[in-house]
Amino acid sequence: MKKVFLMPMIAIAMFVSQVGAQECAGNTTDPNAPNPSGCNCGYQGVKAFCQHGTGCYTINNIYENLSSDCATLVADCIRDGMVYTGVSEKTTPTDINNPDLSSINPSNKYGQNVQCKTAGGTWRAGNSESRTSLGCCKWADTDKPGTCWDIWSDDPDGEAQVTDCKGGENQYWDSACPNQGSGNCPGGSPVLKVNHAAGLIVATHGRALHISSDKKATVNLYTLAGQQVLSGSVQAGNSVFSLMGQNPGVYYAVVQSGSYTQTVNVVLK
Repeated sequence: MKKVFLMPMIAIAMFVSQVGAQECAGNTTDPNAPNPSGCNCGYQGVKAFCQHGTGCYTINNIYENLSSDCATLVADCIRDGMVYTGVSEKTTPTDINNPDLSSINPSNKYGQNVQCKTAGGTWRAGNSESRTSLGCCKWADTDKPGTCWDIWSDDPDGEAQVTDCKGGENQYWDSACPNQGSGNCPGGSPVLKVNHAAGLIVATHGRALHISSDKKATVNLYTLAGQQVLSGSVQAGNSVFSLMGQNPGVYYAVVQSGSYTQTVNVVLK
């Protein structure tokens, strides 16, 4: 399945001064009213901000967003980020070499690396504040080749995407993508590739082996020196074999089911 990623339009003007922009005339009566002249947009009558990736920015239709109405810009943030109100804004400090991240101000380029919640904001709509990254994936079949994207815990098919990412020509990291929403990939080599054969699929995720087999499967875990440290089995079907009791380190697991055998590298943190 080809992966398509939509970037919110509000992110375009992230590095320009937004504190001095006028308020949209419709903010107190109709926050979704078109405001083609350029202004800060509101959510339910209150000035709105968008948490997108690692930045917190004013939602406005100035500069490149000039032709977009507030309804579109707010909807973009709800789809791809989180809408906040009440975020603190200041005109100082201005030293970009020593950014103050407690508010939106010139020193952090008006929102770069600022968390809306930490800056006094209240979540109003969009993605859940409690969601976590299940991993970072560079999808081989995507409209943005070479970019990496988080797989989120609140995605209905999140776990299936993790398994999908570990297969084929995709690349998977068992950690969140850096600068979330930027498309950047983690440093170091990707890990946790799926190894599969007909009747047996084995994937590692966190401190567990995810095993899909037509028959009962045996599992043996070894150190790189060949010392067996764990053994067990799972029933036919889809199973999770826990590795929670093992010390951090690099291991390999040998999974056997009928005539099929799979060996996978395991990195425990």
